[in-house]
Amino acid sequence: MVKCIEDGKIALYEQKRYNYGQTPDNALGAMATLSSLIIKNGIPNIQFTSWYIEKDGCAIAPIKHNTFASIDGKTRRERKTLLGSLLGDSSSEEIYKSTSFSFNTIRLLIRKYNAKY
Repeated sequence: MVKCIEDGKIALYEQKRYNYGQTPDNALGAMATLSSLIIKNGIPNIQFTSWYIEKDGCAIAPIKHNTFASIDGKTRRERKTLLGSLLGDSSSEEIYKSTSFSFNTIRLLIRKYNAKY
């Protein structure tokens, strides 16, 4: 399920997915599964979160993931460029000066943009 978490001229969406009960394929995986069962009192799971951006009803584009590998095949630089193009020239400088491309940074930039428009 995709949930809108910022609404305005630019919308930010969040999608959470879960992976339940991974099968351990080696001794280390078995230990991780066992410790997870003990600590969490249940089936181990992993949460994956993806954030998407949309402007003026155009196609929704992935902007950030909480995984190491990008599931959409775009690099961090490409996603920064996309965000800069959607926010306009004034915000682009702020994006590239920021070493952090975290979810909080992205959300703050979108809030600033929506407040102006």
